[in-house]
Amino acid sequence: MYVEGDRTNPLSPLGEASMLAEAKAFRALMRHIKEVDPLHTVIMMQVDNEMGLLGDSRDRSHLAEAAWMKPVPAQLLNYFTKNKATLLPEMKDVWGRNGFKTSGTWAEVFGTDEWAEEVFMSWHYSNYINRVITEGKAELNIPMYVNAWLGPQPGQPLPGNYPSGGPVARVMDVWRAGAPSVDLLAPDIYVQDFKGVLAEYTRSGNPLWIPEARDQVGNLFWAIGNHSALGWAIFGIDDLNENSQVAKAYGVLGEMLPQLAGWQADGKVAGVLIVEGEENQAISLGGYKITIAKPRQRGPAPSTTVTAPLGAGGVTSAGRAMPEDARPFGLVINTAPDEFLFIGSNLTPGFSADPPESGKVAIGWIDEGRYEKGNWIPGRRLNGDEGRPSLRSGSIGMLKIRVFKYK
Repeated sequence: MYVEGDRTNPLSPLGEASMLAEAKAFRALMRHIKEVDPLHTVIMMQVDNEMGLLGDSRDRSHLAEAAWMKPVPAQLLNYFTKNKATLLPEMKDVWGRNGFKTSGTWAEVFGTDEWAEEVFMSWHYSNYINRVITEGKAELNIPMYVNAWLGPQPGQPLPGNYPSGGPVARVMDVWRAGAPSVDLLAPDIYVQDFKGVLAEYTRSGNPLWIPEARDQVGNLFWAIGNHSALGWAIFGIDDLNENSQVAKAYGVLGEMLPQLAGWQADGKVAGVLIVEGEENQAISLGGYKITIAKPRQRGPAPSTTVTAPLGAGGVTSAGRAMPEDARPFGLVINTAPDEFLFIGSNLTPGFSADPPESGKVAIGWIDEGRYEKGNWIPGRRLNGDEGRPSLRSGSIGMLKIRVFKYK
């Protein structure tokens, strides 16, 4: 059992008194924010943090034992029945192995292993937090989310190795049924498979917001470009400085956020992130196939070695900051017919027609530049030997490229 001290046991999500106490406190907090924040600088609330049970897959308190023996609540099974065609595969597997029963005890409907017990815990945690959030929204109705310690993950394969009952991707359907007041389910990401986590958390319409992550800038570009992420908050940002790669990325993107949001809404943005084992990445956008590859290396390759061991939160013990991200990453934006904006680092684009029979493709011109307060400020126009589009490693740059098709 996870404890914060030798004499402190965790509270059960089935405890009515503790739930009411938290709901009362949260309502008071939201009332206070409403009173002292008339400009609405607080735009969203995280309610609790990485909830769930560590050390066991299920609560074994007397309250939980009694609840485990009772029928599964009709609210959960009615939700599953109504949404059976669109349930996530992980949840459909757990429900389906006993024949998709629509009544019965928890063991009769879902089984008796860790996965069944995770469903039980997810239901009770989601019910608990739904009642807390409902009280808070009664005072100030702003978006509210819950965040997850991810699982299963390497070294933590079973519920209880990671917090059982938390809003992990595999039980999102349970959380939707049990906590309709929650506006989104958010992953704290310290695992290596960043792309995979985002793919899991953007299923069935869940908006993407990343409340904790390592400061690997390429992940930000992938989240924005491929999943229209609402935001990306790194752990320990106060330990970075104004010359960090993160600060540079924020500076570049911050000057064009309204335009970027418009392009996202129109489906004109794609993300690029070439990870280990990938040679290139192909994108279809604006009638072209754009193949992104690493530039031909001149001189020694930039180091991607972490010089200090990763500690709590996936950061270095020396100062929390990760090394600069040397992977190819960026955004590709179709800003106008036959025109593309590339923002990123360590990448080279190539163009072909999509579909191929529509012609051959050549580059008309390449402009360096930047955005200032939403306006494009052109820099050098590259041609001749410089007319090979490339964004170098170690910086975050922009290129605007005009292409044309010919027979």
